[in-house]
Amino acid sequence: MTKTTVFQSGNSQAVRIPKDMALPDHIKNIEIIAVGNTRIIGPSEDTWKNVFAALDQLQLDGDLIPDREPQPKDQEREEMF
Repeated sequence: MTKTTVFQSGNSQAVRIPKDMALPDHIKNIEIIAVGNTRIIGPSEDTWKNVFAALDQLQLDGDLIPDREPQPKDQEREEMF
């Protein structure tokens, strides 16, 4: 995983992208998606394809959805009508 720095550029926050991680020259517009504290940036085209590819590379530990107790069985009730 490559690390970089975040800095202020005027009233905006900017991220310095290292040369070995630079986007191709033809990419002029990007989208940023927030997933918790993580930000995923990628070309505007094929956004969801890029999001899923980036999430696959995160190598998350464990399941994002915690286990929970099983739901109770349906209750038997008398009919109202």
